[in-house]
Amino acid sequence: DAGYSMQAAINNNWPNWTFGLTGDQSNSIAYARVDPKNISLSITYDFAPDQPINLRSNPLPRFGNTWSCASGGWLGRSDGSAITLDADVHTKAPGMNLQGHFWLSDMTSGSAVLNGAASAWVGGSGTVQVSTAPNTLVDGHQYNWQVTDTDGTMTGPASPVCQFTTDFDAPDSV
Repeated sequence: DAGYSMQAAINNNWPNWTFGLTGDQSNSIAYARVDPKNISLSITYDFAPDQPINLRSNPLPRFGNTWSCASGGWLGRSDGSAITLDADVHTKAPGMNLQGHFWLSDMTSGSAVLNGAASAWVGGSGTVQVSTAPNTLVDGHQYNWQVTDTDGTMTGPASPVCQFTTDFDAPDSV
């Protein structure tokens, strides 16, 4: 069984590896049973997609003039009550398509807004995105979101968690 050695080559990122067939050297006809014109070896492999990067949203939550995924920001009244979540995805496996799965949680109510919502498929690297329905976000609530990517067989590591808070009420008059 060559599976263990092949898995070790993948796990350790070996740049080259060789697979060989050997027979019983003491038997002079051991290779006579193999027809070299009809023998084949098929190897199917896959690499887990990379962790999604460059997480962003539209509208982009603000904290002053800056925004950071981990420290979050605010969505205000002019931003509306829906959001589109984006991330960049990539895989090392040639010819594979990727799909993003998004989780958006309302941390104030404890409910799931998006629970593994699937994006459209993209080529081996690209941007995946999903949008919430209008009037989904609730005033004064804190939200956390993250994304994973999959090639349909393997799933990559989850992204860092992003957060934002909504404030749709106009400020009180002074």
